[in-house]
Amino acid sequence: MVFFNNKNWLLTKVFLSVVGAWPFQSSQKRCVLGFSSVLMVLSLLVAEIFGLIKARKNTSIVIECMTMIMLHVGSLVYLIHLFLNHEKMKQLLKEIEQFWKSTLSNNEIYILKNSTSTNRKITHSYIYFSLISTALFASLPIIPKILDVIVPLNESRPTNFMYQSEYFIDPIKYENLIFIHSYILTIYLSIIIFGYDALYSNLAQHISNMFIIISDRVKDTQLFDKNIESIDLSSKYDYHVNFFTECVRQHQIAQKFSYNVKSIYDVPLFFMLGLNMMALSLAGCQDIVILYLSLFLNNISIKYNTNKLFIFIFFSNMSMVLLSLDQISQAMRFFIYAICALIHLYFLSWAGQKVIDSSSELHQSIYQSDWYQANNSTKYFLIIFMMGCFKPCNLTAGKLWILSTESFTVVLNTAVSFFTLFNSTQQ
Repeated sequence: MVFFNNKNWLLTKVFLSVVGAWPFQSSQKRCVLGFSSVLMVLSLLVAEIFGLIKARKNTSIVIECMTMIMLHVGSLVYLIHLFLNHEKMKQLLKEIEQFWKSTLSNNEIYILKNSTSTNRKITHSYIYFSLISTALFASLPIIPKILDVIVPLNESRPTNFMYQSEYFIDPIKYENLIFIHSYILTIYLSIIIFGYDALYSNLAQHISNMFIIISDRVKDTQLFDKNIESIDLSSKYDYHVNFFTECVRQHQIAQKFSYNVKSIYDVPLFFMLGLNMMALSLAGCQDIVILYLSLFLNNISIKYNTNKLFIFIFFSNMSMVLLSLDQISQAMRFFIYAICALIHLYFLSWAGQKVIDSSSELHQSIYQSDWYQANNSTKYFLIIFMMGCFKPCNLTAGKLWILSTESFTVVLNTAVSFFTLFNSTQQ
């Protein structure tokens, strides 16, 4: 649709179209691209599972395999979820287009454009940073090959593949094919994750926009009152009744849209947050023994905050570099992975926090409106309206986590706990 060709939606549309998950694609394109996408992801996932089975006695390799498998399973869940909820997604996007084409004041259009532009900049920054990190992650395994050409040794440097996988072929003889397959799938998996996350962020932003517009209308009721000063008192009361009734109706529409988004994203976000949390914990244990770090983290006086998380990420991965100098490339790959997982978790939580903040503001906006100019019946009506707005809307993951900056720290504290547990099993 033409509406979604604007700069706020174009990147999301392109990414989802590549994997056959854009709701407005033709059925034929969606089926062909979607089926091909699932097969491509499975081709890597199956090879990784066989690689995990083959290396089951090597704890370090098992942890590396599980870290990557979790990410790729999450990508597959994302992809299948988009296909299964194709019609629901299409309906939500149609409602967004209708909202933008509805009757809006110049000030409301300005607010929408400003908030949507901010969301676009943050979302694109997240995607670009993640793409650069993915490129660095993918380039490190081929560094030994480049060094063999630039600074040759008496013998070739050992080959480090991007993923610990088993293709049941000679890995030395067919290493170029394995590298090509890994690189193609890395790009494809990145497109799936970034496209899905961008769509999620845009939907969350639209929920936030709806609440912001209602809040703005409620706070600015006095502007409308200036236009009806010459009208008799009963007409003025009728105006307030009709105005706030329309605000309630818009609030119900926003709540329904929020509920629909929550019901669609609930399960895949639960999988992705859970898998990300476990993968982040495992990444910190890769090829390192940092018992003293674990004791240090557990005795930090500041409890369950983001500082603890950053200390965990920084020192666990720096310890990997310091204690595994013979595997610097591998250590850096997991450092990059851990940072990307951290940013991904925060991005999902940030989008949920926007919904909470904007829906919470409506309660205060009603209080700041010219409610005192209304009659008693309207005042009672507003009290009920305020009670309905008292509990903010939110987005959840598996009905267990409310996506917010507060839950972000709780999830990461859990990741630190798992990290300590996994690390203790390696002693």
